[in-house]
Amino acid sequence: MGIIMRFVNREQPEESTNIALEQVKESFMRQGVTVEMIFSPQEAPADFFIGTLGESPFLQKLAAQRRIELLPGEEAFTIQELASNDNDPPAVIVCAADTRGLNYALYELAERIDSQPLNELTTPVTEKPFLPIREVFIFHNFRRPQQTSFNPAYWERYFSFLIRTRFNRFRLLLTTAGKIPTQPFPYFLDAPEFPEIRAMDAPPAVKEKNLRFLQGIARAARRHGIDFILGLEQGLPAEDLSFPPVPVTGLSQENIIPYTYTALKELLAHCPEMDGIYLRWKGAGTTQVERQVDFLLRTYIRVLKEDPRKAGLILEAEGFSPEAVAALRREGVPLTLSAKYQGVFFTFPCYPAKTPAEAGYGDSVPGDVPLPLVHELWTASHRVLLWGDPELARRFVLSFTSAGSGGCAVAPPLAWKDAGYDRRDWPLLRYGRTYYTWEFERYWYFYLLFGRLCYNPHTSGKIWLREFNRRFGAAGVDLAELYSIAGKIISLYVTAHAGADQNLLWPEIDTGGLLDYYLQTPPGVPEFFSSISQYVRNYLDGKTGSQVTPEDVAQYLDELGNHLLEKIALCRGNDPSPWHLTNREIAQGEICEDDSTLRDFTVLANFARYHAAKIRSAVALTLFYETGDFAQLLLARDLLQESGKFWREITAITANLYFRRMVTGPGEFGHWRDKLFFLLEEERRIDALIREHQRQGLFLLGFDFGSLLPGARRSGNSGLEKRFYFVGPKTEYSMDEGFGWLATGDLHGVPPAPARMSEKDLVTGKDAGSYGLQLFNDLVWGRKPAVFRVDLLPGTYQIRLSLYDQTSNPLAHGPFRISLNGRVLTENLVVPAGKRVDLVETVAIKEGEYLAVEFSGQKGGDWFVSALTVRPVAPLIAHSPAVLEPGAPQIIQATVTGVQPLTGVTLHYRTGEAGDYRQAPMDPAGPGLYRCELPPPATAAERITAYYITALDSEGATATCGSPEAPLLPRWQNPAREIPYLIHHPPEKVSRGTGQEYGSLPVIVTLRNPGEIKEISLCYRLLQEEKTAVVPMVFDGEGFTAEIPGSFFRSGQRLVYYFQVITAGGDGFILPDPLRSLPFYVVEIE
Repeated sequence: MGIIMRFVNREQPEESTNIALEQVKESFMRQGVTVEMIFSPQEAPADFFIGTLGESPFLQKLAAQRRIELLPGEEAFTIQELASNDNDPPAVIVCAADTRGLNYALYELAERIDSQPLNELTTPVTEKPFLPIREVFIFHNFRRPQQTSFNPAYWERYFSFLIRTRFNRFRLLLTTAGKIPTQPFPYFLDAPEFPEIRAMDAPPAVKEKNLRFLQGIARAARRHGIDFILGLEQGLPAEDLSFPPVPVTGLSQENIIPYTYTALKELLAHCPEMDGIYLRWKGAGTTQVERQVDFLLRTYIRVLKEDPRKAGLILEAEGFSPEAVAALRREGVPLTLSAKYQGVFFTFPCYPAKTPAEAGYGDSVPGDVPLPLVHELWTASHRVLLWGDPELARRFVLSFTSAGSGGCAVAPPLAWKDAGYDRRDWPLLRYGRTYYTWEFERYWYFYLLFGRLCYNPHTSGKIWLREFNRRFGAAGVDLAELYSIAGKIISLYVTAHAGADQNLLWPEIDTGGLLDYYLQTPPGVPEFFSSISQYVRNYLDGKTGSQVTPEDVAQYLDELGNHLLEKIALCRGNDPSPWHLTNREIAQGEICEDDSTLRDFTVLANFARYHAAKIRSAVALTLFYETGDFAQLLLARDLLQESGKFWREITAITANLYFRRMVTGPGEFGHWRDKLFFLLEEERRIDALIREHQRQGLFLLGFDFGSLLPGARRSGNSGLEKRFYFVGPKTEYSMDEGFGWLATGDLHGVPPAPARMSEKDLVTGKDAGSYGLQLFNDLVWGRKPAVFRVDLLPGTYQIRLSLYDQTSNPLAHGPFRISLNGRVLTENLVVPAGKRVDLVETVAIKEGEYLAVEFSGQKGGDWFVSALTVRPVAPLIAHSPAVLEPGAPQIIQATVTGVQPLTGVTLHYRTGEAGDYRQAPMDPAGPGLYRCELPPPATAAERITAYYITALDSEGATATCGSPEAPLLPRWQNPAREIPYLIHHPPEKVSRGTGQEYGSLPVIVTLRNPGEIKEISLCYRLLQEEKTAVVPMVFDGEGFTAEIPGSFFRSGQRLVYYFQVITAGGDGFILPDPLRSLPFYVVEIE
């Protein structure tokens, strides 16, 4: 069987098109079909007619006859079947707007031949780019490069892959570590005019190799039809400072401008295929705008005027002020801005991308030509594990709608591997456990999704399945679904939790740090996601917020992780290949792509379950800190132990699979197993809290004596134990605070030793110890008498003084004396180093009195104090409001402790909206724990709606938590997050009225079941503004309505809005839902 393919352009095809045509021929040959290729613009019989519209008279004739339709714009193409004449049989027409569009069409044809029955080859398709620029960027450390980079075969395969997936630009960003970037030019060539400037670690052979490397990349990119952009980092020291003498010598304030001009011009002359320069300015905040502009005009701008490149100069927006950009634009060199979208982590897309005007760069440009803006999608959160979620990728692409005439640049997995933070090459998978030639091929789905969706966000899912079926056969559909599930996990985690210090973290191997650090980590997108501390405050205050809560996130992570494991088990079927590779398996080379893929997804499933359990553990620990409820502390321990099992499973799966010292960027490095000690340390911390609570019980006031580390308040690692007030050597008594030293003249403090709390502490190299119980790692001491005062209401209290020197250099203390309100508690006390002494005494406080604790050294000795707690002799009750579920037992528990034995703890509860309170005994459930379990409610009328708790001790003293007049209210919630069905139709645009003024814009939300919704608020702003207006909407019997005043709108800008919804059941959510869609509506303002 043979076919004829006719290339009908006037001119011969470019090299990139010849490569694509050869690929089509090879694909046909694999199907047993021979191909005769004819290059002629003449109209003659053929099975395929291939060409570009502007260069083919034959295709122009068909277009004039409206027999083929090509969408306007560059890189557009169409594939369709028709008969060129009435007497000819149908032929396949492959027509494009230009060479690159034709290449896309040819590769699409080749993919169809390889993956589909030949009778489906003629399925018509007409497409054009959604985003003009579709770029991939990676980092390359020119001082410590990976040797793979120097292999020409690597780049041939790489650019062939990019053009197949419809990218059109590649950026190689030359980089080094350090705040002031190293000049790259001395590593590639010499400037004869400046013999004094040289790289100390780049001999001539290295320079020649580096230059050939750049030239080879530029040529390979041009050969495959990809634009090549060289990324450079630039910076200047302050005018009164010198350039660092190493690793580049000879630079000075006087020669930096002429040298940069000369070296850059020489480099471009050696690389004529280079299409543009990307410039990233480091230390922009320390460089004056005038100095920055002067430098650029005399270097980069001058060179690009003399040696123009089609892409011109691309500026990273963070490094340049609007004034600097405006000055550069006047020079006539093609200029583009490039800006990060939502930071460096691959979070859920939660904001529409801004245009240059909305980003603060204005619109006063020559000829009113819009300034192109490329949105950079950094994936520092996704570095080695497989990723591919079409729905999430589509969300990203659609968030760039109408955001300028630029496009999107994505950093793929392993983008930072060649950033050179290690001195040697290292294989991603160990012991040759590879099923690919080049490591980037492992991430084919990432490239395929972003390349194709940036070209056409409505690309059919059949395109993905075509490749899955080719790779995995009958299992392709299941593997595609697994990718979609797994692709949400890391993005969800960094969106909801990993909000700070992103440059230092590698989320894929991130435990989140110790639980005390984890609970204070802010969300990545705080507008839509609640922090753990805010969630707990709302919970205790009985408030309902609309943000996505930590419990919502934990539920979703659990859902994703469990669903993933279920699907993996189905894919394994009767071949449950063990997750833990043995050396024998490795030696036998039994792994293949589907097996490796399932192992990655098992890691992600356990990662999801780990963080779901840890989020809940952090919530429970925060509740303990806020309420003292011992049940919450025990729950935090149990959930923490559960999460640890999941992490240990990850380490077992990856132990013999991934390289054990992965260096993927400037932050974290290593392996999952390196984090096991964090698990042990946080378990020891929780165990210490449990032991201390069992020793002390509940207390009214607690004081932790010591000194704070410098910057401790900012880092959260203050050495202050939670639930205790800090007392330092300078904490003087004040009536407002109600406690303090009466005099501080001879007091001294010993601060705690630095403690590691998170992976960030490992990255920064800080010398730190473990984070344990914080009461005894610092102290206050003195030799002269000192009095510590605490204001108390009249009553009888038990006072506990704890003396325990566990500082970094523990010492023996004493002899010394301690008195309480003039009564000697102990005298000539000596506390050996590292030994704990607890002194307990009961004190009666009368009206007008206070607690006075006097310390004084004896016989020349010193005194010290670590902690002090105060509790009434009557019982104390600690309780977290109950969370109850329909259909489940109604369980209410509390922590109750007292100085005297307890004789009874009682639950008083009410069902329905009104009525008398009933009573039920609460039974002991552990040390200080009491619990009452009532049957599941058969009807809504049997649900507990209000309750309070009382306790009685053997001396007749009582305590109460809540009261009949101010009862506690349980929170009823569904086992799974459910969002009611709401309908909203956003307007197409905001238009002016007849008087050329904007009228008010009505906004309506329609309800299917009005009884489900309690309230809705409209949240709106202009895109370039930060402040959001929140307006309560009015219920009109069928739905909720609000108006945005006409005075709010500004011509040419965009309105962004969403809704905060509170249900009748007390749940809250954002509409649209940030977990499953873009959480905003965007409307153009005319």
